[in-house]
Amino acid sequence: MDPNVNIGLAMVVFFIVFLWLWAFVAMLRLPSWAYQDAGTSKGLWAFVLVAALFLPLIGVVLCLWFILSTSALVRAERQLDEHIGFPGGPPPEDY
Repeated sequence: MDPNVNIGLAMVVFFIVFLWLWAFVAMLRLPSWAYQDAGTSKGLWAFVLVAALFLPLIGVVLCLWFILSTSALVRAERQLDEHIGFPGGPPPEDY
């Protein structure tokens, strides 16, 4: 077999594994409540990303979907919740 084909195949496999690891670590780092606020479930995405590991072509699409769409929504919900409230602590009791 041609060595260039082996190098190309190794690069494709490396890209798929890297993409899957990126999506899986991003999924684990985001809190469960942010998924619920975004209208999805952390458990669902854990299942989808584990299944993506065994389905390489569909898995690439699912990982990209998670990274570009779902994780962006979940991160936005997390950041929104961090900025809610009054500066310096909770509001006074008579507010």
